[in-house]
Amino acid sequence: MEPGADRVPDRRATLAGVLSQWAIGDAIDRTPYKRTASALAALVVVLGCLGIVFARTIPLQAVAQAAIGVAVTVFPATTSAFALGLVDGREVARRIARNESFTHGGNVVFAGLAAAVGLLAKVQFIFVAAAFFAAAMGWRRSPSARRM
Repeated sequence: MEPGADRVPDRRATLAGVLSQWAIGDAIDRTPYKRTASALAALVVVLGCLGIVFARTIPLQAVAQAAIGVAVTVFPATTSAFALGLVDGREVARRIARNESFTHGGNVVFAGLAAAVGLLAKVQFIFVAAAFFAAAMGWRRSPSARRM
């Protein structure tokens, strides 16, 4: 992976996410396996991040980016579904606001970590770090983690 070699990397992930968001949201609403869906989406993000690092061609990187774009649409849908199941109707807005605060806080922390990793190591290691974060999140949301 050479930074700057591909001029439209972020657009592919965003476009894939936007185009799939309605279908993913509908599927999450219907499935009783929300934790499993979230864990599987995290696995796709892990594999996609590693795919970006190890793919030797731009088309393979594009596939990895699109897969990540689709997978990350699962997280807001499952988080909202979890929030709806945890509180009564009057507390949903407060719970979603709390969840979003943690989401954005985590994004800030990871952005700082990514900057440090990119400056101190190689840019490719940012994707490896993202894979570790996604793996940890996927494990935490997996059905087996709930039993621990």
